[in-house]
Amino acid sequence: MVKYQDYYETLGLSRGASSEEIQKAFRKLARKYHPDVNKDKSAEDKFKQINEAQEVLSDPKKRKLYDEFGADWKSGQDFRPPPDYSAAGSGGAGFDFGGSGRSFDFGSEGGGFSDFFQAFFGGKSSAGFGGDFSSKTSARQARNLSPTEAELTVSIEELFHAAQKKVSLRVTEYDQAGRPQQRIKELTVKIPGGVSSGSVIRLANQGSGGGDLLLRLKVLPDVRFRLEDSGLILSTKIAPWEAALGASIKLSFFGEELKLNVPPGTQSGQRLRLREKGLPGQGSAKRGDAFVELLIVIPKSLSGEEKRVYEELRSISSEPQR
Repeated sequence: MVKYQDYYETLGLSRGASSEEIQKAFRKLARKYHPDVNKDKSAEDKFKQINEAQEVLSDPKKRKLYDEFGADWKSGQDFRPPPDYSAAGSGGAGFDFGGSGRSFDFGSEGGGFSDFFQAFFGGKSSAGFGGDFSSKTSARQARNLSPTEAELTVSIEELFHAAQKKVSLRVTEYDQAGRPQQRIKELTVKIPGGVSSGSVIRLANQGSGGGDLLLRLKVLPDVRFRLEDSGLILSTKIAPWEAALGASIKLSFFGEELKLNVPPGTQSGQRLRLREKGLPGQGSAKRGDAFVELLIVIPKSLSGEEKRVYEELRSISSEPQR
């Protein structure tokens, strides 16, 4: 024997309520008393009652049977349910309505509340409710919501320093009555190592409705540095005599002053490796390597003395092989 409450009273409706009014009342109360949102001890029991009432009153066949026995149910007397309205499990822990195959477990252990609630409020569902719920949903439910995607622009220097980047984006959230609201959300994101242009950073539960936020990186071009599969590339200019005779040159490397030894006979476009001076590695991995690309620059104009020296060099040098 199972004791039932007055389903109309539970949803705050009259007996002549339409299907639309039943669904509207259910959505409003379910959002208010769902255990993922309402932490009051009585909320769980209230939510069970709300769901039970909606399941019966939203089904024309079950509602008709309920209306026939309504006087007994309203007075709170025990009765035996009709044959096609059977309890599943024990102690009222679950219900299978009319052999529909839709059973929801409301037991105190595990509960299944987030999964059940997602069936109604997390995207399109057979119950006909669309959209996200709230940023207060549980982590398990949030994983089932559609992620919010946004682009995050960063400089190569920010990648190099694994800098923190402030992000502002517009997200949708829902109030207790289920009304969508737009607001600007501000986050501080630490750029992880091992990322490059096109990489995606996932921030759990930071998107619209409490879903995940996916930030796709776009690396801005830099006048001195560029990224290649081989690593971080810095292009720098050297004079012809530095390439021919060798030299020690200074480099400004993201705020650090470095000395680079250019070997004699360096060719234009040749690269010299700077070990572990590249971008941070992923996790605990070491920094990658950086490469200095040497570009030999010919003077556009020569003084008289420079021209004389070049002419003398031409007279004593062998022709390069072409």
